[in-house]
Amino acid sequence: MSNTWKEEKEIADVYLNRMGNPYGQGFWGGLDVSGKDGQPIAGKEIPASLGVDLFKLALTDVKATIHSRSTNTYAALDNDDFYQYLGGSAIALRSVNGTNAEVLVANFSNPKNPKHETLEKFIGTEMRTRYLNPEWIKSMMKEGYAGARFVGMVTENLWGWQVTTPEAVGDAKWQEMYETYVADRNGLDIKQKFRDSKNMLAYQGMIDRMLTAINKGYWKADAMTKATLEKANMEVIAEAGVACDMDTCSSAAITKLAQDQDRKIGEAAVKLPAPLVGIQSAQVQVNQASSNQANMGQTAKQMNAASQVKAQSQQRKPSTKPQNSQVNKAKKNEPEPLDKVQQVDGYEMKEQKNNLSQQLLAAAPAWLWLTFAGLLGAGIFVRRKQS
Repeated sequence: MSNTWKEEKEIADVYLNRMGNPYGQGFWGGLDVSGKDGQPIAGKEIPASLGVDLFKLALTDVKATIHSRSTNTYAALDNDDFYQYLGGSAIALRSVNGTNAEVLVANFSNPKNPKHETLEKFIGTEMRTRYLNPEWIKSMMKEGYAGARFVGMVTENLWGWQVTTPEAVGDAKWQEMYETYVADRNGLDIKQKFRDSKNMLAYQGMIDRMLTAINKGYWKADAMTKATLEKANMEVIAEAGVACDMDTCSSAAITKLAQDQDRKIGEAAVKLPAPLVGIQSAQVQVNQASSNQANMGQTAKQMNAASQVKAQSQQRKPSTKPQNSQVNKAKKNEPEPLDKVQQVDGYEMKEQKNNLSQQLLAAAPAWLWLTFAGLLGAGIFVRRKQS
């Protein structure tokens, strides 16, 4: 949402408004629940503005904010939750106190070596081992569309950290992302890998987000880097279209392309025929009528054959026993007994008697019987000897 705000204070206010809900001393999220059975008391709600003011007082003069990580499965750039909370608290502290608080990560991913790290170092380690690592990139891109989408989201989350904690990102991290994924310093043919994954829009979003960091004034890239990014962005857009929208595109020109693309898609959608619900229903009725006619025709044939057999039997000498052919035909026309009808695959409930003693006897191994017989014989022998 890079185009929905102009000053960082607007983002800090979102965090403060969402998190400024008082709890405790009879209040639950701004509601007075000190009544009977903890039910809210009408007219005793804390105004939202007062909740925000109380939250600001709690943040006053806070020098550091910290977030824990106890796994290597998730880090700082593979999802947006991390920067929304830790980054959100950092930008809120900066808005309230006017200075940057220290942003730390309690790294418990190695239980034998727990430690506190600065966010800058934590993100740097993650980038070096994953997103800038050629082996990681190749393995992820083998996952096709989903892998390409995951790689593309890295720049989105880096942008989130850039805005909330600019001191933890800086120019160097953006430059390395550019050299890895646009300049292709590792010779991986990155663009072709996104093409093979059939997700060039993820690549366009990745490039466009780098341009957002430049155009918003966070990344002080040189002129050649910016020109290369703009050229690459237009090439991908010409091939695959625009992934961003009016709230996220890097410039007014790209936003215009996105709006034109959406307009053309909308116009094409309007020209599509309405859903064929009525026609499909009519077709179903026609099919049912055809099926009924076929069944009626088959029934008529059977009735005609039966009448012919009856006429022939009347012309012949009466017999007390029906002919075998007639018996077979009659059997064919008779419904099969339920126990002979082919069962449908699936679960079938049957009543079974559960005789536990018989099951245990049947499952007892031979050596158990031999042991029992041996003990019985030894007991008889000892008793006779004693007597």
